[in-house]
Amino acid sequence: MTVQEKILNQIPKKRKEDLIRSQINNAKSILTRNNLELTSYILDVISINEIIPSQYNEDYENESSKYDVGVFLSVIKGIAEINDLRLETFRPIAVNKSTMKIIDGNHRHYALKTAGETKAYVLLCETQNIKNFKTLL
Repeated sequence: MTVQEKILNQIPKKRKEDLIRSQINNAKSILTRNNLELTSYILDVISINEIIPSQYNEDYENESSKYDVGVFLSVIKGIAEINDLRLETFRPIAVNKSTMKIIDGNHRHYALKTAGETKAYVLLCETQNIKNFKTLL
């Protein structure tokens, strides 16, 4: 079980569903900006090494992602209190299934990898290009 699942399984079902839904909405928004749409998705656990970051340098490794490393390590070591955690940190990483590139969750990917996790809880997204609707107007 990943550190993400460990925390998400300890919170009320409704809160977990809300967190996953917020990740889906973030992914949809990012995809739309890139002329893609989300057609389907599944929640899965995959090797962290299969996931390709879509941000680099300070957009990937920064103070926020380094802070999350400490959060993940405190959970892994069993010294974190769930009430003290920012639960959004434990949402699944949204990944484009066809490219395995991160749609949303680069900081979480960095933090999980740096904390020594070998697997990640992901939202594997099927996408397609958005059709040109201007011709319909």
